[in-house]
Amino acid sequence: MIRRISSDGPWEVSAADVVRVGRAHAEFFEDVRPAATMVEVSGFVDGRILVETEVDACTAVGEVA
Repeated sequence: MIRRISSDGPWEVSAADVVRVGRAHAEFFEDVRPAATMVEVSGFVDGRILVETEVDACTAVGEVA
């Protein structure tokens, strides 16, 4: 199902992590290449979280993902 992902948006606590996040993103989505926008945020409710990602995917009508 990963091939159905059309876009994702990683939010990260530190712009200093953009290279590491980008590298992990490229490795995970190696053949899919979804549109992506990285956003730096001031923090998350749980301070242990450094990166959060929202993903959009598409399926055919009537198909169960």
